[in-house]
Amino acid sequence: MSKPLRILLIGATGRMGKLIQETGKASHEPRVEFSALINRQNTLEFDKAVANSDVVLDVSAPKATTAFLGQLMRKKQKIPYVIGCTGWNDAELGDVQRYAEQACVVMAPNFSAGMTLVANWIEKSALILKKYGYLVAIKETHHARKKDAPSGTAKSVSEKLMAAEVPVSVTSVREGDVVGKHEFEIVGPSDRFVIVHEATNRSVFAHGAISAAAWASKSADEESVGIFSMTDVLEIGLVNF
Repeated sequence: MSKPLRILLIGATGRMGKLIQETGKASHEPRVEFSALINRQNTLEFDKAVANSDVVLDVSAPKATTAFLGQLMRKKQKIPYVIGCTGWNDAELGDVQRYAEQACVVMAPNFSAGMTLVANWIEKSALILKKYGYLVAIKETHHARKKDAPSGTAKSVSEKLMAAEVPVSVTSVREGDVVGKHEFEIVGPSDRFVIVHEATNRSVFAHGAISAAAWASKSADEESVGIFSMTDVLEIGLVNF
């Protein structure tokens, strides 16, 4: 039997944290064990749990994430770290970048394989979209409890499009219990097409998160450092045209 993947889970009592636990316990490959379940009430357990863990999987919030990263940096610990939080400011991102100088970090605003493929294609198409005069309207819809807007996915894609000088607009909608929907309306001088990705069950994010944790753990064995994404986890690269 293969060695289990020992995950130190942060944000364990949140909705996503609970789903990751359910998915991990039902998972067969990789076989998952949770070395610690960290929430606001037991943060002091983090230090001793690191030594018994292969990877940290953090689905809490940027403020908490940077506090844990600070602890690791002060003690010069290099455990791989997977981050599923969104809503970052520049100072918090700076903390992540500093930790990534000594360890493998996976940042994933969206753990879905399907959304990763869609975003990858659009980002790679940016130069072509610019050349032929297209503009992109992004509409993202999420449940009413989601605090940040736009979503991390919409923000990431729009930033890459803007860097390529493609006109882009982003609309955010918060309503009901929508799992997550991203619509990309791509309009040219004489044609239009729409790409839609909709998560219909939150389990897609939990499965992706565990895959990211397994990938980060293996990358640590290869002494990889830096910030990686779900594109790296899925090993799809960027589609060449």
